[in-house]
Amino acid sequence: MIADSGLVAICLDVAERDRHAQSAFWQSQADWHTVEDHDWGVRLRKEPTSTVSLVMGPPATPKAGRNRLRLEVSRGDGDPGEFHDPGGNEFHVRGGALVPGPAARPSLPS
Repeated sequence: MIADSGLVAICLDVAERDRHAQSAFWQSQADWHTVEDHDWGVRLRKEPTSTVSLVMGPPATPKAGRNRLRLEVSRGDGDPGEFHDPGGNEFHVRGGALVPGPAARPSLPS
């Protein structure tokens, strides 16, 4: 529910066809969990009671160039850099490279 989002909802544009791939990617990488899955999109949270949400929904317009806002995630090992999620959204890894799979869990705000 939008009303219980607290002060922060990080929104990523996701095409309808990519919604479940996008959600699965961020769940595996950040260890966040789906708390809502509706026609308007998907909401992830670290914990069900967390006030910070990652919301993925349909884009208002097609993607053209870099996103104005990007997530910055932290890892303790490897090289930092910029990566793309399955929806083509850029995110920056600070302090470590992203390695696909459950062993790689960038930390997002709780």
